[in-house]
Amino acid sequence: MRNRGRSSSRTTPTSNGHSPPTTGGVLPLNHFTHQAPVLVTIVMERAKAASQLGSWIKGKHFPLMDIGIAAEHFCLQAAEEGLGTCMLGWFDEARVRELLGIPAPSRPALILTVGYPAGEAASPRQRKRLEEMSLWNRPLIEVSPVPSTRAWRGLAGWLAVTYAGAAIGGAATASARSFYATLVQPVWAPPAWVFGPVWSLLYTLMAVAAWLVWRRGGFRAARGALRLYLVQLAANALWSWLFFAGRLGAVAFAEILLLLALVTATVRAFARHRRLAAALLLPYLAWCAFAAALAFAVWRMNPGRL
Repeated sequence: MRNRGRSSSRTTPTSNGHSPPTTGGVLPLNHFTHQAPVLVTIVMERAKAASQLGSWIKGKHFPLMDIGIAAEHFCLQAAEEGLGTCMLGWFDEARVRELLGIPAPSRPALILTVGYPAGEAASPRQRKRLEEMSLWNRPLIEVSPVPSTRAWRGLAGWLAVTYAGAAIGGAATASARSFYATLVQPVWAPPAWVFGPVWSLLYTLMAVAAWLVWRRGGFRAARGALRLYLVQLAANALWSWLFFAGRLGAVAFAEILLLLALVTATVRAFARHRRLAAALLLPYLAWCAFAAALAFAVWRMNPGRL
């Protein structure tokens, strides 16, 4: 069985005289699993790069969500067939991996017990009232602006982070300035002195935009948007090293297309928090598009050198 989260399942009968790997250890739990005729292990495979990036940006482990969906569907179908199930997250992972021959980096994520229920009535449980579990038309967490005493320190922090990224990329540009001057350039290429003031202004606008989003409720309230901002900042610095230091024209052009996609995603993410912050990033997005066109032209006009 496979699902959207890159998982698979393996079934191991437990009637071989050995204790299942769901009991024992320092805290012996799940003794009832000795009576289960079948244990189904759901194996989580390594996520693709896009899924890993999305998980990091959004702070959510998407494969675990998909495994939960698959496990729940399995249990519902088992109930339809008259079988009882129980999801287990506490088990000896190393032993399960050894018994089933699960290769790294895949790992057992859940074990489901499967069998015919004995028929005893479940003990009553104290459940929360509906009003304690549901909210109508109001947020779970009230987002409050960062206090003014912290806000200015936050602005200094975002300026420092943004200009640190600029400095990392600028180190590659400075070391290859003489090389760039010898390249054939299109007639519409701006003079070299323009880039410094333009980038200084853009980095300042970028830092202010990130600060406005952060000030709305702190990093926690806009974790995904601010993580995306940091990713595109790293991609920005990397491009300079690929193009100027590495002189990898094709790779640098592909990377700047990725940068454009990341900046576009950042603008959209910022717009969900502060429209002004998104607007402050638009000049940066336009300049990146212009830089991509210029990089492509310079690369194609200088075969063998880039």
